[in-house]
Amino acid sequence: MDMKLRALGHAKPLSIVGRRTKPYGSVASYVIALSQTDTIASDALDPVAGRMEKMAATTNRAACLGLLAAALLVLAATRARGAGELDLGFGTAGRALTVAATVARALVVQPDGRLIAAGSAGGSGNPTVAVTRWTANGELDASFGSGGVVLTSFSGVNDVVRAVALQPDGRVVVAGGSANGFALARFLASGALDGSFGDGGLVMTNVGATAQANAVVVQPDGKLVAAGVTDDGTGGRFALVRYMPSGAVDATFGSGGAVTTAPGSDDAAMALVLEPNGRLVAAGVTRRGGDGDFALVRYLPNGTLDTGFGPGGVVTTDLSGDDAAMALVREPDGRLVAAGVTRRGGAGDFALVRYDGDGALDGTFGAEGAMTTDFGGDDVANGLLLTPAGDIVAVGSTSAGTGGSLALAQYTPAGILDDAFGSGGTVTTNFSGHDLANAGAAQANGNIVVAGQSGTELALARYLGTPAPSPRSFTAVEEELDALLTAIAREVPAGAVEAALAGLASSGKGLALLAEQDFGLGRHHRAISRLGRAVRLLTRLDRRLRSPAVRRMTGVAVANALAVQTGHVARDLRILRTLR
Repeated sequence: MDMKLRALGHAKPLSIVGRRTKPYGSVASYVIALSQTDTIASDALDPVAGRMEKMAATTNRAACLGLLAAALLVLAATRARGAGELDLGFGTAGRALTVAATVARALVVQPDGRLIAAGSAGGSGNPTVAVTRWTANGELDASFGSGGVVLTSFSGVNDVVRAVALQPDGRVVVAGGSANGFALARFLASGALDGSFGDGGLVMTNVGATAQANAVVVQPDGKLVAAGVTDDGTGGRFALVRYMPSGAVDATFGSGGAVTTAPGSDDAAMALVLEPNGRLVAAGVTRRGGDGDFALVRYLPNGTLDTGFGPGGVVTTDLSGDDAAMALVREPDGRLVAAGVTRRGGAGDFALVRYDGDGALDGTFGAEGAMTTDFGGDDVANGLLLTPAGDIVAVGSTSAGTGGSLALAQYTPAGILDDAFGSGGTVTTNFSGHDLANAGAAQANGNIVVAGQSGTELALARYLGTPAPSPRSFTAVEEELDALLTAIAREVPAGAVEAALAGLASSGKGLALLAEQDFGLGRHHRAISRLGRAVRLLTRLDRRLRSPAVRRMTGVAVANALAVQTGHVARDLRILRTLR
């Protein structure tokens, strides 16, 4: 059953908050290919950070003016670099390239900080599987393969890599397609094919007439689950296959090791998340003869549909465009965020939707659960990541500007563009005139690495991020909430709106106090539940503070300041919840 955003009590199209965002409205049809078109924009590099020493005063007016001019020049040349700017300590001026491969479609960060980027080499004619490993600072790792690069093939027929996963023992698994079937390869930490997996390190599985894996996860027991699409000529379906650690198909999963699901008449799974309880959530696109919708399907550990998720295990979301989910992440509290594209009138925009654990739209995110962002061209979010600070970053490409550009957008946990990142929450970078990002990952220090293509070369770029804040105590959070309540009473005119805002903050504080008591009494499950409810209340408060009505009452600057203060408290409560 479609979960239409218009059916949530809105008589007119929703207006999405954000930089150059578009309201939901009528659309024209388009076709989303499983292989993304290479598209890409431009980013001005700021000078290296530093600090300006104090200058002694002088009574000579001309000297003062000269010193002032010099000071301004020094300040411009030494301004501290901020979140969203290229990290000039990575590769060359923030970018790392290799001519040995053409494009990266998947990226993972190792525990030691090294990066695995997997994709293709050899162009579109007869591509070869390419797996590369990089040091944390963007140099090819010579201890992996040949100078940091491994080139191999599945069958040599239509080989493509779409996903990569890291096993706890350091072995690397890639998944994609070959000869119209699922294809997997496993490599040792050295880059050599793992002979204990499948046939010399390779596994190929027929799932219908035509099939391709687009995602892969590693279970704690060492089994692998690949998700993608299968098509017998009547339309695509979600397809999942589970493998034993040896590469053999696990016959205990689904029917003979595989399961297929058809939310509509033409469907494809593009992303996969493994939940802590062993359930699997696949995200992608579904069509019923027309425009596409976001589609999520949740499976029990044995491969059967989880009827506790949406209607019968399937959730679809219509953003009033031709929509497709390309990436999926699970937040620490169990909520799911899907990212991809919505097309209205031909041009695409980044689209994000957040769901509660039961598949319902999370109304505290964006506008009634969804957020779209327009970079000014044809924009597609291909990857999604969570930062250590709790922000959400979508990465992809835009055709705005010259050729194609890398495109990144960072959102607060409330689903609002983060003004502290780049320009109003977004960043575009153009290196070659033909650049795109297919995947992204956050390093331990909060920096963001994206992988994709620059010109005809596999490329990585790193951006400065926001490090995780230091853990806060309950006492500190309660003091923050007291300060927030005082600020609301001082800045918002007395009346129903002020009472409603103060009520949300006060209820959040009350739940935090009860959670602290529960922890002290050993009632951890109840305490964590209370903290989750407190975070939701503060997220609602954040959204209300950013509403046009409150901004008119207090002024934009004051409303934004209160919203930022609220967001900080919600973030600290999340940290307390996670640490417990």
